[in-house]
Amino acid sequence: MSLFAFVPGKLFAASSTLQDYFFESAKILPDNFAIGLSETVKFNDNINKGTRSKSHSAWEFNSDVNIDVYKTLSNMTYGIGGSLGWNHYHNGNRSAEPDIDLSPYFNFDQALGNLMLGGGVTYKDESLSSSDRRYAKYFDTFLQAAYDLNAHERYGMLISGDYNYRYYKGSEFHDKNYAKYGLSLAPYYVLSPKTKAGLRLGYEQTDYRNRRLHDDLEEIYLNLFVNYQVSLKLNMTAEAGGTRSRYKSGSSRGSNGDDKISANYRLGMNYNLLSNLIFHLSLLHKPEDSFELEARGLSQTNESYLGMTWIMNPKLRLHQQLGFIFKDERNSSWDHKQFEYDLNLSYALRERLHLNAGYTYTTTHFKYEDDSNYKSNEVSLGVSWQF
Repeated sequence: MSLFAFVPGKLFAASSTLQDYFFESAKILPDNFAIGLSETVKFNDNINKGTRSKSHSAWEFNSDVNIDVYKTLSNMTYGIGGSLGWNHYHNGNRSAEPDIDLSPYFNFDQALGNLMLGGGVTYKDESLSSSDRRYAKYFDTFLQAAYDLNAHERYGMLISGDYNYRYYKGSEFHDKNYAKYGLSLAPYYVLSPKTKAGLRLGYEQTDYRNRRLHDDLEEIYLNLFVNYQVSLKLNMTAEAGGTRSRYKSGSSRGSNGDDKISANYRLGMNYNLLSNLIFHLSLLHKPEDSFELEARGLSQTNESYLGMTWIMNPKLRLHQQLGFIFKDERNSSWDHKQFEYDLNLSYALRERLHLNAGYTYTTTHFKYEDDSNYKSNEVSLGVSWQF
C-alpha cells in the first residue's frame, strides 16, 4: 500500500474518526492506478506464542494482489487501497486461508463543509489475546463518516459516526461476535490557520451476540482536543478526557471499573523532519472490554508507538517501529506488558520490481502469571511486481 492510502484507526472509547479525518483531509492524494502482485515468505520461531519449552516454529507464505487506486477531481477524492490474497503454512497447525484487507475512501468538499467516508473489510487469523492464544479466524467490517461544518471563518462543528462488526468463524468463537457503533459531536474554534481546538462529546455501544462470555457495554465520553497542521510538514491531533463505562446487565455489572469514570487520551503525529525522513508517533490510553482468559469486565490499555521512514535514495527505503503495550486488567490476574520492534527494508531492483526484507521481535511479560511469558522472532523476504 502506498504512503497515501487511507487506513482507518482502531475503535476505542473515544473513536479514532476525529483524528482520521484531520489526518486524511490534510493529505494530497495524487491520481494513482497501481495493481501489483507480491509473494512473501516468513519464518517465525514461536508461531504458537508458547513458553520457551512449548514454542513451535513454522513457515508462512503470503501471495497477494495489491491495489492502490485513487482519483482526484475538482472537489472530490475517492479510491481504494489494500490487498487480496492467500496465506498458507508449513510445519504449523494453522490451515491455509484467504488474506483480505481493503479500505475504500471518499472525500467531498463543498461550500458548507467537508464530508469524509471511509471504512474497510479484513479477514484475519490471529490469537484472541495475550493469554488466550487460540488462533481464531474472523471478518472485520468497519465504516466511518465525518462531516465538517466549516463555513464560518472562526467556528466549526465536526459530526462523526462509526460502525464495526466482527464475526468469528467456527462455533467455538461465536460467543465473541460483536457489533460496535458510535456517534460524536465536536464543536471547535479556529485559533489560527494552523490550529483548531474544541470539545468532543460522544457515545459508543458494544453489543455481543449473547452474554455467555461478554456483556453489552455502553460508554459516554467528554474530551478536549486540538489539531495542529503545518502544511505537509507536521500534522498532530491530541485528545484527552474522561469515559464513563457501564455494563447493561450480566455478571460484568458491578465488576471493578463498571459505572465509573476513567481517563482516556490519544495522540497521533506525523512529522516530516526532512523531505526523505518521516517520523510517526502514536499514544493511546483507553478502557475496553477484556478478552483475556476467564476475564469478564474492563481492562485499561496503554499503547505507545514510534516509527521512522527513511527514504535513503530513490531505490532504497527503511522503516522501523518501536511499540510498547501495557494492559491493566481490572478483573483478572493477566496484567502484562509487551514490547515490539519492527524493521523493514525495501529495494527497487527495477522500476516495477521491488524486494523486501523484514524482522519483527516481540516479547510479552505477565505481572502475576510469569510462567506464561513468551517471545518470538520473525524474519521475512518478499518480492513484488507492479503493473
